[in-house]
Amino acid sequence: MGRVVAILCIVVSFTACSSSDDDQSAPTSLSLRPVLGTETRDDCPAGTLADVTKPTCYRLGSAFVTEADIQTAEAIYDDGFKKWAIDADIKTSARGRYLEGLNALVNREVAIVIDERVVNVFEVHPGITGSTFEVSSREDWTKAHAVALAASIADPSKE
Repeated sequence: MGRVVAILCIVVSFTACSSSDDDQSAPTSLSLRPVLGTETRDDCPAGTLADVTKPTCYRLGSAFVTEADIQTAEAIYDDGFKKWAIDADIKTSARGRYLEGLNALVNREVAIVIDERVVNVFEVHPGITGSTFEVSSREDWTKAHAVALAASIADPSKE
């Protein structure tokens, strides 16, 4: 029987990380968190996180996936989107929580949070059964940045 894989194609804005040649530092934290509410404003009040590309503040629920739950992450070039991306696989020990979290949020929004900034929000669609997801960036996400990000969010030795 073949493995069913869920692929979340997530367009990520990378103003949170510089793509200049001088600064190739990668984010150190990643989480998936339910969106509980939004507010459009330039300065976000306590208890909310800012969007990296627009004046939106997100009130978020608790993370149901963090970088500690990522078994493997690999920088890939997504031919369909013509962009560098990350393929990530959830650890076996976290797969139940990942699927429960997503399936409980069908038709609702989930935020991708990198280093305490909302980099993207996506709507969860029904039928997710796999444990692999893809995070893709804008065209200015360099290969070096994708490689550094993948390395910073996965540690297969922690399973």
